[in-house]
Amino acid sequence: MAKSRFPTRRYPYRRSGPQLDSDAIEASPTIALEEGARRLVLGLDPEPTGRLLSNEDLSALLDPFALAVLSQASPPLSLNGLLSAVNQATGEDSLPEQQVFVVAEGGQIAWSEQTKALDRGLRVVVVRSRGGDARLLVSTTYPFDGEGDAVFLQVAGWDQANGIFNFYERRHGRWFWAGNSWHALSEPTRGRGPFDSHVNGALVMKELRLPWLHWHSMSQSISLEVFNPGNPISHAPLLRSIVGAESLERGVIVPAVERWTRRRFDGMLSDARELKHVQAAMRQVLTTTTVNIYSSPELLSVKGDEDRFAIPMDFLLDREALFGELDVVPDSGVVYISAGRYREALLRYSITLRDSTQGFAQDGDLPFPFAVPGRAFEDTVVLRELIQRELISRKFAAALLMIDFSNPTSSPMRAALMRFVPDVVDLTHYVNYPIEMIMLSAMREAAPFEEPGSAARLLLADLELDDWRSTFSQRLTAYLRCVQARIDTAAGVDDYFKLLDARRRAFRDRPIAEFDLSLPSSNIPASEPDLIMLPDGSVVARDPYAGV
Repeated sequence: MAKSRFPTRRYPYRRSGPQLDSDAIEASPTIALEEGARRLVLGLDPEPTGRLLSNEDLSALLDPFALAVLSQASPPLSLNGLLSAVNQATGEDSLPEQQVFVVAEGGQIAWSEQTKALDRGLRVVVVRSRGGDARLLVSTTYPFDGEGDAVFLQVAGWDQANGIFNFYERRHGRWFWAGNSWHALSEPTRGRGPFDSHVNGALVMKELRLPWLHWHSMSQSISLEVFNPGNPISHAPLLRSIVGAESLERGVIVPAVERWTRRRFDGMLSDARELKHVQAAMRQVLTTTTVNIYSSPELLSVKGDEDRFAIPMDFLLDREALFGELDVVPDSGVVYISAGRYREALLRYSITLRDSTQGFAQDGDLPFPFAVPGRAFEDTVVLRELIQRELISRKFAAALLMIDFSNPTSSPMRAALMRFVPDVVDLTHYVNYPIEMIMLSAMREAAPFEEPGSAARLLLADLELDDWRSTFSQRLTAYLRCVQARIDTAAGVDDYFKLLDARRRAFRDRPIAEFDLSLPSSNIPASEPDLIMLPDGSVVARDPYAGV
């Protein structure tokens, strides 16, 4: 089995500047540390060894991992030892239910003499639950009985008492506490350590929705034979009963994101006089802090050139928020592309599955085509909480998302509205929709000095609409009709393929983009200008200052 490389799965975490490669990490000597669990919350604690967790620190950690593992005099350091310790918990602390999930970006690349050295990015996720309530998640790779740093072993535990996830990692023969959900939201810890991927403190599953692109699921199987026939991993007891990713989505990740977001807002509203951390919440509505990856749910291999397949609507707009949360629904929510023209684009732009670190390249697309980053589910949950807690109105939320709606991610126009967002709101001055009222007041004051096409002016105009939902739905209908008309032409397919590639390039700049094989590569130079979609369905080079 090829040596695994996990850029953010083992300290040092991904940073700006040069990175140590996997060989260098494995060759570096293990630091001798005194007995005991440690903490290293990057941005707060001294690197690289952090400091010992005191008894007081340990007593404050109330998640299942801390209670079952860290409480032991000599905490087990292997996955098997960890699970054995969890098995010993009794009563309300017990987590008797176990599910095992498998993800591998190279899991659909057949084993051969040419691919036998390929690192397919295998990760195993073990979830422990009680009564269907997932409270402990472990992420690792094979082998499962190792205790050294050559194999990453990371843990997220739900602390019900404090309403947070605690994050842990095994390093240098010790367990390190790496912080909790709140550390993800503000400096100096934001974006550091585990929060380069858990960017808002929630659990992460990049390919969250059908067809769960790189996961073993009801859509596709990952055969352990692709990791070299006869390799011991094929006989690992832990992997005898792998569960489909659809269960991870519906039973674990979605409830976990919703649970943390509710507790997060409870904390924001804990003082009846003021609302805190407002900017951290609103940036998930107005900016793109993270993404999920979406694709067509239809296999390209079963389509003839005369057939069509549905492209992911998340490529075109913020589907879950507009359709699901706000009931802004166009006449048709499906856009189709010709399979033949799509295949022509694959050839024209030399689409390959490529891992530049290993010198691997295989012509062709992923099994499920048109894979693209889109709005993250956790952002939709934040929007839902803002509305349900009457911090903003549905009309205001819809008007925000209709600004530059044809670019559901990385919109400078929407991001420009962040300058009107306060970080703290005095609740004694507002009865209804306090965030909305303060933002509107600031925008109205600034309006005379804004350009006619600025985001603030467009928003204020939309808020004058009486039948806003119908008007917004009509805009989406007109937009999608334009897109369908353009994508039915060779030139339109070419434009949208270039836009697709531009969004993939932007994804690769994110820390969450750990593996080259996550998305296909093309022959389009990285130096090509960024592209955006206009409401008439046309694709143009991005002007980062337009409308700001």
